[in-house]
Amino acid sequence: KTCQEAARQGIHLILVDASPTEEIRDQLRASGTTADGKSYVDVLIQTHKGKKGAALREAVIAAGRKISAEWSNDRERGKEVIVCFQEPEKDDMMRHWKDIAKYMQEEKADICVPRRSGASFQASYPKEQYHSETFGNMYLDTLAKAVDFQPSIDWLMGPIAWRHEFSYLWTEYVDGDLWDSQICPMIHAQRWHGAKVSSLEIDFAHPVTMKREEEGSPVWIEKRLMQLNCIFE
Repeated sequence: KTCQEAARQGIHLILVDASPTEEIRDQLRASGTTADGKSYVDVLIQTHKGKKGAALREAVIAAGRKISAEWSNDRERGKEVIVCFQEPEKDDMMRHWKDIAKYMQEEKADICVPRRSGASFQASYPKEQYHSETFGNMYLDTLAKAVDFQPSIDWLMGPIAWRHEFSYLWTEYVDGDLWDSQICPMIHAQRWHGAKVSSLEIDFAHPVTMKREEEGSPVWIEKRLMQLNCIFE
């Protein structure tokens, strides 16, 4: 669905995939191709060993190559290109990226962390995840406030956008391989590299199938607890 939405929205998508067969990658590419044959999705085989962080770094490197090629005659403008990250299953995010990019331009922001609206967050997420991530966000906001990190953000949503000028902070971060690979480079950008961080509330709808599968599941409840413990560690 995310590939289909990329084509529908006219957004170029780079997908790093660890599927065992090329057939799956071909299907993903086909899903990201419009009726007139224009392709918006590049699907790459994951070669960097690791989990989410490794795939994220590989995707950002690929995006950097694409930006460098397209803006070879104006590298300064190339630095202003906005790079957006999201997990593949969050297909509803695709309809929000253009608004986020516009908001960043208007606010002269270097980084934007979308914030789930209270209503859409509570309605579309498993209730255990809603409560655990609400608590986690409150804790991280408290830590951030202590070091004058502004503004309050939705730390645990996942998706994030930044100007390509700061992409190197994501590709050089190798100290972790989970959610920290998304968040820690943003903190470094704000605290030590002068980046302006912004937040925009959106009505993001989490996939219905995930809520149905995970809500009330002891396995997933335990996973939420592990995620919280990871934050405290």
